[in-house]
Amino acid sequence: MTHGDPSSRRRPKVRGGNGRPPFPRPDRTAPVRTADAARSAAMNALARQAAAFPDLDIEGLSLPRLDERDAAFAHAIHDAALRRWITLGFLVERYTPRPFRENEPQTQAALLAGAAQMILLDRVPHHAAINASVEWVKQAAKASVAGFVNAVLRKVGSLVAAPSDDPTRLPERAFRPQWTNRADEIPLADGRALVLRAAVLPEDPVMRLAVATSHPSALIRHWTAMLGAETAERLALHDVAVPPVTLFSAQTVAPLPETCTPHSLAGSSVFSGSRDGLAALLRARNDLWVQDAASSLAVERLRRLRGEVDWVADGLVVDVCAGQGTKTRQLAAAFPRSTIVAADPAPERAKALAEVVRGIGQRARVLTLPDMHRSLKGQARLVLLDVPCTNSGVLARRVEARYRFDQAQTDRLVATQRQILEQGAALLSPGGVLCYSTCSIDDAENREQVAWIAARAELDLIDMEQTLPAGLPGEDATRYHDGAFSAILTRRA
Repeated sequence: MTHGDPSSRRRPKVRGGNGRPPFPRPDRTAPVRTADAARSAAMNALARQAAAFPDLDIEGLSLPRLDERDAAFAHAIHDAALRRWITLGFLVERYTPRPFRENEPQTQAALLAGAAQMILLDRVPHHAAINASVEWVKQAAKASVAGFVNAVLRKVGSLVAAPSDDPTRLPERAFRPQWTNRADEIPLADGRALVLRAAVLPEDPVMRLAVATSHPSALIRHWTAMLGAETAERLALHDVAVPPVTLFSAQTVAPLPETCTPHSLAGSSVFSGSRDGLAALLRARNDLWVQDAASSLAVERLRRLRGEVDWVADGLVVDVCAGQGTKTRQLAAAFPRSTIVAADPAPERAKALAEVVRGIGQRARVLTLPDMHRSLKGQARLVLLDVPCTNSGVLARRVEARYRFDQAQTDRLVATQRQILEQGAALLSPGGVLCYSTCSIDDAENREQVAWIAARAELDLIDMEQTLPAGLPGEDATRYHDGAFSAILTRRA
């Protein structure tokens, strides 16, 4: 299949400056710097991403000595390309003699950066985007590729605006108030649809949705089979939206600032201030932290259950896959008289987790996983298993995860989840409670796993709930939340 699973067809060929199409060549790792520092930084990062695709590095943008304005522009180009990789690749591929992915990474980077600016960013003259890509690729690849990139990007630009005799003039693009799933429009994060000057998207509805929203077609078909075509379309469109910064407070001790608006889910709020303002707020308030509203639901259900049955008030609470400690903080607030033990297998998260545990105080500590399973077997009143998953409920935030989707990956994660479940259940004391949590919306990782561990470890199901992602492009940010799943089970006394 070609990049983005576009429908098979003959494409017009655009050749490079030497009359022949460029061919893949060895990757160059040294960054290229041109007079346009912001665009160069974005293309250097995109070249590395293209070499690794679909294993994208979401933190892969390096900004050496850029001022605030250039850094913001570089981020805008890089992030737009990552979020709409399949969309841009499909449009570019219309004018290339081979599938997009068969071009060398530097060529892909130049094409992605130029196309992202012309199609997805406002107030960028086409000539500026094209010229920057051409100048960068002259140094990053070989000279003949520059003519190829120039020709392809001019064709891509003509899809959204008529060529202008004035190169400084901003393109006159056309929009519709909302996306209507036509073959001549692309949904935008603000809720509008960019109108193309030709109906170039695939005729097949699944393929068109996949290309328009930048998802693998296999993922769209999977959602359609599992949840129906209407829900699959809403999920794909949800991932076009830019997620807001959401804060959670387990027990607010002071009024929230004006930059925080209450979320539709209790306990959460949407922050609308600057990055510096957010950092200052988090330093000043230890009762607030960044956490998606749906991510908080698992521990909130446990907290409510505590009010009905006092099964954990003074017991040992274990957070097995604690990550950077977000749910560890939430557990500590929900169960203020409990001892908290946290662990995570990833060394790169250990520092952040240790800082969270220090903030909780003497009743909390960090253990390695081997030490946890060896020393706490049969002792925990509550075990939280927020397990690794496909991230299918958080693809608007984890854009790299959508491109990695395949059945083999799901099968590997299901096996890992079962190992964690079995080891986590062994930590429970008689009458103890296990909370299984994912940010997936896939039954294979959720309901089927709960049924498996309930039978295998002789656990009784108390509560189970799946939350689908909500919030579409252009909707109020207070309605936005990720997808999540949690189940609460108890060990028979």
